[in-house]
Amino acid sequence: IVAASRLKDAFPKDSHLEMTMLAYPPDNRHRDIDNICKCVLDALEDASVYNNDSQIRILHLEMLEMRKGGMITVTLNRMDQE
Repeated sequence: IVAASRLKDAFPKDSHLEMTMLAYPPDNRHRDIDNICKCVLDALEDASVYNNDSQIRILHLEMLEMRKGGMITVTLNRMDQE
């Protein structure tokens, strides 16, 4: 997905980022929201979307209703740096 959307190296090392993550679990089992967050942050780092997840300065995270198959949407924005 990252390669197809040309997001590899989209954010330089010195960028501060704001992330919004919406998680739609695949079923009604109990899930810890922090575990979902960590997996996504690490996966995007491994895919070279950003250099390090320490670049994320603001994180909005929501666990929403179940959706068959599950889904996570991520929106990343570069923050203005002064």
